[in-house]
Formats: sequence, C-alpha cells, structure tokens
Amino acid sequence: MRWLRIVAPVALVALLAAPLGAQSGPQIVITMSVAGTIQDRGGAYYIAFTVSNSLLAGPQPDSTYWTHYVVYRDGRFFFGTVPPVTAQPFGFTAIRPPAPFLFGQVLPDRRSLRVRVPLTSLQMGPSLPTRLMVNFVTVDDANRPLDALGGGVSDRFGFVTLDLRRDLFVTIRPPRGNRPDSNFALQGGEIQVMMP
Repeated sequence: MRWLRIVAPVALVALLAAPLGAQSGPQIVITMSVAGTIQDRGGAYYIAFTVSNSLLAGPQPDSTYWTHYVVYRDGRFFFGTVPPVTAQPFGFTAIRPPAPFLFGQVLPDRRSLRVRVPLTSLQMGPSLPTRLMVNFVTVDDANRPLDALGGGVSDRFGFVTLDLRRDLFVTIRPPRGNRPDSNFALQGGEIQVMMP
C-alpha cells in the first residue's frame, strides 16, 4: 500500500501531462475562468450538465436538474453522474461519489481550468446527446453556492444551452452582480465541440 501512495501521484501527473487527445469520439472542451486564481482548498469549482432533449430547465446552482458534472476540489478533478432523484442540494456527493477524472487541467496562470469530456460520458440513452445545458457553479467547503452563470446563484436561467448539431464554439460571458471572493467569482469561459 505504501508503494501505491508514492507512485500514484507520479502516475497522475504523467497522465495529466499526456495529450488529452487520448479520448476518442466527439468531445466537449470547456474552459472556466475566475476573477482571482483557482484555489485547491476552501471550496470547489463545478461544471454542471443537464442532458435532455425535453427539459427546459438546465443545471441550477443548487444542483437541481444536474445529470453529470466535473468538479475541481482539493487539487483534483472528478467526474460524476447524478442519480435521477436528489433529495437535497448537493446530496448526490454522498449518494454516488464521483470518479477521478484525468482529462482536466488548471491552466498555468491559475485563472482558468479546462476539461475535455467525451460525449459518450454524457450519453443517457442509445445515442449520443444532441442537446445539453451547461452551468458553472462555485461553492464553499459546505457546498453552499458562491457564484454561477447569469446573474449568480439566484439566477435559475443562467445556464448555457448547446445544440451539438450546430453550436461548435460558444463564448460564456462573466456573470453579473457582485461576488465577494474573487477566487470563486466566475469570469466566463468558453465551450468548444471537437472531433479529435
């Protein structure tokens, strides 16, 4: 066990440094930026997805309507699938722990993080999704939302909707309004659909 503790971080660094093109098929490349710098402690940075062709509501800051997410917490990336029924905000973290995610990186200036998610990871049925909704949400250590897209944590319509048949690049504008902690204050980003 001691040997694994010593070697695992080296292997993780090697995998993160490897080209992200190791994934196959269509992918979503998402860059999330903050006003300050990305922190390894004190909170978390979520990229939340709602994969649905029928729902009008997208991923809410309180975790409602999330189907999948990527989170950066404690210096590591994780990917999770949310069970269909979530009884309380962020309750899914206790129901189904997320898996380590190797296709994320904090950019060198530490003002942005970037993830590459294969559409197969977001697939809910027999075919790849053609529409998805995305929200950026930052939370404190107690999973209380600090910021989200649109007008912030109170904006239920701040998410971005992508039609994957035609939207290949979307620029995300910074949220409006005051946010107290610049390290968890969103500054926008971008979403790109790629075929490696």
